[in-house]
Amino acid sequence: MPCKPKVLSLLNNHSQDSLDLVRLLMRILAVGLVFMTAVFLITICFSFYHLGNTILLGVYVQNINVGGLTPDEAVLLLTRELPNPETLGVDVKISGQTWPLSWADVGQSYDIDATVQSAYSVGRSATEKPSLLARLQDQNVTIMPVITPANPTLIRAYVAEIAAEVEIAPINAHFSLNLGEMIATSGQSGQCLEIETSVARIQQALAEGEPAVELIFYSIEPNVIEPEPARTQARGWLSQPFVLIINNSVVAELVEDQQTEFSISTEIISTWLEPRVTGQNIELYINEAAVEAWVEEIALQLTPEQSLDTTATLQNMLIALQAGEHQAEAQLRLTRGMYTVQLGDTLLGIALEFNTTVDELKVFNNLRSDLIITGQRLIIPSALTPELSREIVIGTPPTDIAVPDLPATHSINWREDLAVLVERINRLPEIHGEGFQVVYDESFIQAVNALDAAIPTLVDHQIVVGLMRILALLNDAHTNVRLSRWEDFQESAYPIQLQWFSDGLYVTAAQPGYEDLLALELVQIGRVPILQVMTLLAEIIPHENSYGLRAASTNYMLRPVILHALGLTADLTRAVFVFRNATDHTITRYLIADSPVIMQDRWVLAVPQQTSPLYLQKLQDYYWYTYLESSRALYFQFNLSYQDPGLPFAIFLEDISNVITTQAVDKYIIDLRHNPGGLPSLPGLIAFHLEAHPQFSQNRKLFVLIGNQTFSSGVYLTSMLQQQFNATLIGEPTGQGANFYASPEEFVLPNSGLTINFSSTYWDFAEVTRETIFPDISVPISSIDYFAGLDPVLNTALSQP
Repeated sequence: MPCKPKVLSLLNNHSQDSLDLVRLLMRILAVGLVFMTAVFLITICFSFYHLGNTILLGVYVQNINVGGLTPDEAVLLLTRELPNPETLGVDVKISGQTWPLSWADVGQSYDIDATVQSAYSVGRSATEKPSLLARLQDQNVTIMPVITPANPTLIRAYVAEIAAEVEIAPINAHFSLNLGEMIATSGQSGQCLEIETSVARIQQALAEGEPAVELIFYSIEPNVIEPEPARTQARGWLSQPFVLIINNSVVAELVEDQQTEFSISTEIISTWLEPRVTGQNIELYINEAAVEAWVEEIALQLTPEQSLDTTATLQNMLIALQAGEHQAEAQLRLTRGMYTVQLGDTLLGIALEFNTTVDELKVFNNLRSDLIITGQRLIIPSALTPELSREIVIGTPPTDIAVPDLPATHSINWREDLAVLVERINRLPEIHGEGFQVVYDESFIQAVNALDAAIPTLVDHQIVVGLMRILALLNDAHTNVRLSRWEDFQESAYPIQLQWFSDGLYVTAAQPGYEDLLALELVQIGRVPILQVMTLLAEIIPHENSYGLRAASTNYMLRPVILHALGLTADLTRAVFVFRNATDHTITRYLIADSPVIMQDRWVLAVPQQTSPLYLQKLQDYYWYTYLESSRALYFQFNLSYQDPGLPFAIFLEDISNVITTQAVDKYIIDLRHNPGGLPSLPGLIAFHLEAHPQFSQNRKLFVLIGNQTFSSGVYLTSMLQQQFNATLIGEPTGQGANFYASPEEFVLPNSGLTINFSSTYWDFAEVTRETIFPDISVPISSIDYFAGLDPVLNTALSQP
């Protein structure tokens, strides 16, 4: 029995050892498993770390493999492998010429950092999907390098250099005269690059990698394409010699061997012609100084008995040359012979001895002063004063005007129109009473019969002027040919504007090319002095006083159809105008007529608008006002008696009333100098307006400025303001009297379609009928005032107490 416990003890010990071994093995297995897991996890993490810092396999930049490289490695590789920007570029081609342009020249290059970033981003979204990643690596992906675009400023500078090299400037037409030979060449077009278009084309070619780009020229036309009208003018002037004729019967009787003419060669004539570029044309002008020098030279070749009046002869030659004629008459002074100055002689003593004047002696001998010296030879003028100049028949058409072949219906239609007009005029005494008794006068009947007989030999515009002559006999300024509806009248005009001043008729505006005529006095048209021109115009312009005639005449005398019909010119497209400058020298110019529509926006003013006085600043406005604070005066210019579509007259007057009530207004000045009339209702609104401000009439602080252009309802307003509101009138006489026929109605002649205005109402505004309204304070405006930008009329009003 004692053995059993030992055996059991041994068995128990063996079981305990086995259990410990198992436990040990389990511990070892657990540690190994943990180790393997850690290794696996570390491997996975390392793989992901490595994958996240390199470009995926299979990615190429252009043809450079950057797969598997880090960004820094890729930057180094691309910097080394991509082409140098200096070797890249585009060929710029222009008309067969080539200019190489490299990237480096214009700042274009590879942006390597941006390119690597682009490569690195390829396939990033596929890394979590092994199948997609594998397919990416198998197929390879090629991206293009990112490019820093060219600098437009550098491209523009490059194009500018090319443009300067290839640009061909246009060549203007050329004209010159040399010893009578004419050289005339047409203009040639130039070529030039359009900079901005060229820059855009080059930018596009560089961006798209094009090997070449073609730039295109655009053509530049010369300013002057053809040497006209100079070439045509020269052919006329140089077609034959110019002859100066000395034709003086008085001299011929005294001097048997006198020279009767001078033939002037085309070589000499060519030295008198001066080409000038005016706009897009080349015109020939007469160099008056050259002609004058020739006349002075010829004067020295004549005998004492043939003393040449150089001034008059020069004028005759200039007019003939401008008219395209090839001969002119010399103006001679008849002389008694020569006198040798003795010791103690004076010019006055010699003049008294020979029964002449000091001025005559000076003129004959070209003396600038009274100074004479002993031994000097003087020409003594004769007491005879023969008429040496060509006789001018004023008011008849020149004999060289060809009468065109007219259709048979021409005379029939115009005679019918004349009969209809006369029948309408004959009814005027029935309508207006004794005011139109002139229709029974012999002068009226003679004018009608004369025109009727002449119609077969006259063209349309001459007949219309004949009708104007008949209407002018009525002495009614509102009964007339409506010029705005007469197409021939509106078709063309000469390129200047004129205005009468107290000292003459002056140019106040001109078209480009005629600016040298600004501020000159017009003294002659053709061969006719301006006062004689006015006499002719008075026969055809309906007017009621000489002031209205002056105001209207400047429009008529610049119309080719009027001048031609009056016999003042032989051409409907050009005319000779003679001007006088401030130094009393005459300037002769051929003026070319043009369309008033073309000219309307191109006027050059003698007094620029920005420096002009108030009364010239807003002539296009119907009415306007301003408050002159320094003078405590309100200035209201009323240019046209119609409602301004943009500003009703009643509202306009309310605005003035607001100024009067809010400002210190001591004087109220209404300027009617440019008011030709309009609606008779507007003066009534002014009356209501002034009644609301009685202080001006009660204190005689209302001043009205008037002039020759104040007409029709403008005169009515003047009379009303003077009689009802104690207005003081300042300026020049009005162009019409206070009582007149007006409210014209239109009447259309059946065949010609010519529109005639016939007054329908007698406006009786004044108790005493006067031909004009004279100012209370007469203030004429001279040319000196005008061109100096002064307004003596307004200044006079402002200076009144």
